[in-house]
Amino acid sequence: MLARAVFWLLFSGLYYPAYADSFAFIYIEPGEGDSSGGHAAVQFGDKVYHFQHDSTGLIRLKRQNATEFQFGYQYLQNRPLHVSHIALRSETYIRLIEQFKTTFWAQQRQFEQLDQLSNDRWLLQYLLRIKRHQVQTDPQTDDAMRLKGVGLFFNINDIPPSDAPYPPAKPSPSLTQLRKDIGQHYGEQYLQQRLADMNTAIHRLTADNWQTTHVPLLSTDKFPQVRYAFNEAYRNLVTDALAIYVLQQARPLRSDAWVTIPLAESRLNAKETALLDSMRQHLHRSVLALLHSDRPDWGYALLVNLARLAAVERTLETRHWVFVDDFSDQGETIDAPHTAHQLSQIKALTIDAQHNLLLARRQFSADQHYAESRYSSFEMAANRYIELSQGQRPIRLNAEAPLPSKSIELPLWLIPELSERQISAALLQLDHYHQQLLAELQPPYAYNLVSKNCVTELFRTIHQALALPLEPDSQGLPVNPANIIKQLGGYVDENTYFIPVLAYHAVNDSYRVTGKQTLLSFRQQRLLQQDHEENPLLASLRETNTLSSTLYGYNPKDAFFIFFTDNYWLLRPLFGAINASAGAGQTLSGLATLPFDGGKSLASGISGMLMSLPELVFVNIRKGSYPYLSYRQFFNENGINDLK
Repeated sequence: MLARAVFWLLFSGLYYPAYADSFAFIYIEPGEGDSSGGHAAVQFGDKVYHFQHDSTGLIRLKRQNATEFQFGYQYLQNRPLHVSHIALRSETYIRLIEQFKTTFWAQQRQFEQLDQLSNDRWLLQYLLRIKRHQVQTDPQTDDAMRLKGVGLFFNINDIPPSDAPYPPAKPSPSLTQLRKDIGQHYGEQYLQQRLADMNTAIHRLTADNWQTTHVPLLSTDKFPQVRYAFNEAYRNLVTDALAIYVLQQARPLRSDAWVTIPLAESRLNAKETALLDSMRQHLHRSVLALLHSDRPDWGYALLVNLARLAAVERTLETRHWVFVDDFSDQGETIDAPHTAHQLSQIKALTIDAQHNLLLARRQFSADQHYAESRYSSFEMAANRYIELSQGQRPIRLNAEAPLPSKSIELPLWLIPELSERQISAALLQLDHYHQQLLAELQPPYAYNLVSKNCVTELFRTIHQALALPLEPDSQGLPVNPANIIKQLGGYVDENTYFIPVLAYHAVNDSYRVTGKQTLLSFRQQRLLQQDHEENPLLASLRETNTLSSTLYGYNPKDAFFIFFTDNYWLLRPLFGAINASAGAGQTLSGLATLPFDGGKSLASGISGMLMSLPELVFVNIRKGSYPYLSYRQFFNENGINDLK
């Protein structure tokens, strides 16, 4: 019990700061991939805020759960974290956390506008190609060209270009009865009338609603206005129409849209049967309510309810648990050859998933009445376990969602009555507004390695929260170092300390730091464990390289290397030279295999050489990663109670 308490104190500080009125400054050591030069973040309670730049070249504030953040960097990316706790007065803490919250949500709204404009452009170009008879369907299209939830009941080939969807070979008896109930509740012609309303709304849809949208003011106390995007309106209306066809045609759930738990103990018990019967009645009422709803995405919600209703009916019929497949279309997939290299970790993930499934089932069954949140958790846990327990084949990973979302590409079906001229004009107007928006977003959010990075923006946000609006500095930002010093104990200039490791030391030297800790990476912890269980010298020699290591397995996401250099400072240049040579060798072999692997081996070799160059001058970046590490198993092995 004492060992468990000591471990918790050493490694859980990221979740629970030592003081009620304090926040944590977190420095993440360099690693291959994102933020290769190191990273920085701040934590308030169980939320971590950090800045990252994306493919647009802009930098934006991200927010994550603290456990998710720690697991991602410390364990999966295998990077040590250094945490400093800064004591604060209550009013200072409130000002800081409110500033980060408001900045986060304001940026979310601003970048959402940018994303929606891109989606509108996709759709308008698609409609223009239809007018010009140049459309080619592509199942890997952008999200703006897919209909979420429709794939639960339809295949793209079920929907002809200019007619009603083909009827199913065998209608669903339960949906046939539900259709009769809808007729009794709303009238026999209700579904047909709703479908006519959808057709009319789609035909009358216009594509110029951004003309009345003002460019958002970049102010943290004034949010940009919400705009119902053209692509959202169109996709929602088409989804609504197809959801009605599911009821009209009593379409059964697609055969690949449901899964069954492969456990002997998956049989229903009496309590679960009663809860599912209650759930069936609840879903029945929800379907009736959604058909008369004004919410813009009622069609998607209706499809989810109908899919779950089908799963419940099948579960009650077979007396074994059946669930809707809730994996998203864009989730990560491990191919079969890669799965074979990760058998031990996949097995650990499967055990982890089985535990979570049993826990979710107990929690669902413990309730007196049906709770959608409990069922969603149960459904997600079941999907994850089923996916991992299917043997050596491609595995979908970390993509299950709270609601099923199987989609199909946008069909050549109901089209707005827009002429080619109108669409072309709308595209010109959209591009003009898009340029306006980018012109406003670029100055404050354009990423720069030195002047605007993950460190500088953290300090700027802190200063914005705590500095009094006196005389602006040379960059036009109101800064009052004296006020910041009074509240934090010191002042860190973002223009001077823009490198993560230097910023971390500056925080420790300047702020009112009451405690520091280092959270060892996953591999470092295992090395310490081996030192106690084995001969330290033999274990150390074995773990110096990837060829004999028992702690690290082949991972194609990491650049090719031979020697670990993070724990061997004196030998780092020698090991780095060997790693660089290995990378050069793989680069040459990659040239030969270029026609066969699409350049993967070549890219890995080049990356391996680049990651090895800093090692020649005693700087370590690459540490190896563990993308399929079991969350629960790791904590249990270290004597901590199950994390739920």
